[in-house]
Amino acid sequence: MRTKAEIHTLLRRVARERKCAVVVASSEFEELIGLAQVVHVMRLGRLVKTLSGEGITYRQILEHALP
Repeated sequence: MRTKAEIHTLLRRVARERKCAVVVASSEFEELIGLAQVVHVMRLGRLVKTLSGEGITYRQILEHALP
């Protein structure tokens, strides 16, 4: 079984080599911050916020994830 780090490396490589987007769904904010360039925050099945850029923070995600 591969570790998360190995899977993240594979996802980045596939996205770079194939020049495509990779969709990852996770409730682990740290994982998203370390992996994603864009984070779509959903709450109760609805998109509530789109965050992008290098400076996405745990706090930003949390602010929009909680009711």
